[in-house]
Amino acid sequence: MKPTQAPARQPGPGELQPVFNLYNAGRLAEAANAARQLLARYPGAVVLHSVLGSALASLGRLDEAEAAFAAAVKANPGSAELLSNLGLVQQQRGRLDEALATYTRAVAIKRDFPELLYNMGVVQDALGRRDDAAASYRRAIALQPRFALALFNLGTVLDRQGAPDDAIATYRRAVEAEPGFVEAWSNLGAALQKAGDAEQAVACYQKALDIQPTATAWFNLGTAQRAYGLMMDAAESYRRAIALAPAYADAHSNLGEILRDQGDGEGTLAAFRAGATHANTTVNGLGERAGNAPLEEVVMALRHIHGIDSGVSSQSLLPISRLVERASGRAIAANKSIVGDAVFTHESGIHVDGLIKNPRNYQSFDPAELGRAHRLVLGKHSGSHAVLEACARLGLYPSDIEVAHIIERIRAYATANKQSPDASQLKAFYLEAAQPLPEAS
Repeated sequence: MKPTQAPARQPGPGELQPVFNLYNAGRLAEAANAARQLLARYPGAVVLHSVLGSALASLGRLDEAEAAFAAAVKANPGSAELLSNLGLVQQQRGRLDEALATYTRAVAIKRDFPELLYNMGVVQDALGRRDDAAASYRRAIALQPRFALALFNLGTVLDRQGAPDDAIATYRRAVEAEPGFVEAWSNLGAALQKAGDAEQAVACYQKALDIQPTATAWFNLGTAQRAYGLMMDAAESYRRAIALAPAYADAHSNLGEILRDQGDGEGTLAAFRAGATHANTTVNGLGERAGNAPLEEVVMALRHIHGIDSGVSSQSLLPISRLVERASGRAIAANKSIVGDAVFTHESGIHVDGLIKNPRNYQSFDPAELGRAHRLVLGKHSGSHAVLEACARLGLYPSDIEVAHIIERIRAYATANKQSPDASQLKAFYLEAAQPLPEAS
């Protein structure tokens, strides 16, 4: 019969408290030294090994931290928390296979540990085991549905696996869980742009910029604006990216391509910046090859980017554009800057919400300067803000439940008919939603 091993001697609360006080005060080196001194007397004290490991990890002394956590795990092998700490240090040291083995041991002990499952997913992803990583992230999210980091990483995995719709839905959940999550807004914008929805991508990049105006955020916004045909806005976004990061090669390259493609328009603005007082332009940019500097774009760019009044009435730009369109037989693209039919039209929920809160979120000037107005279009991307605004213009004020019903009807109508419902149809949807439920017999 084996003799029973006596439990390791443990320090008392009075001995531990000074170590905790040093650690909590951020005096990490002193806390580590104090823990070591006590460990000389109490070598089996798990709590001291744990505090020592945490202090050393915070100091960046990862090899010593790993040894401390390994000692703690040896003394208490059934602690999922200690195994998790050990795995995290191994992960930080780049020892991914060992970290994964440690996390696997911890999960076998404690299956309802979201942070542990998340860290395990990060390691699996780094090892190229994407299916396993997605499963780990999903388990973490099932335990903690608003775990923004897990949602973000799952979205990234799904995006790389070629599941764009699932990735977009997952990124949306991430920004709903944490509205200030810049990287999630950026990745959502990138996924939407890849899916061909440049308008919503612009809205997402603008959200990222509102939170943190970095060079990368300006570059991403410029790229989406360019895809949406907003070349002047894209050029300005690239300029802002370059102002924040002068060596940003991709921003210089993309700006150069826009300036080249825009031809005389950007050259005209550059000439004004250099001191020119007159410019040759054509209405709608008509001309050979890539055309000439468009009168309407030059007038508005001078006014709003450079603070120069050209003397041309902005109210006359749309009528003369339409006149030249009819006379020349050259149709104007719906998304053409300033005079295109769709440039002040808004459908997506994020876009409309931002526009209602502050029109300058998505427009650099008031369309009233051109004698125009914002137009909200109801369609399959519309959200509650757009529906409430459209109903209010008709004198209708639906409840939240009625709005949800109206949105369903609008989306079904737009999908089936490939067009937006008009005012009479919207009113019909409202009346249908407002019908009282039949009384139970």
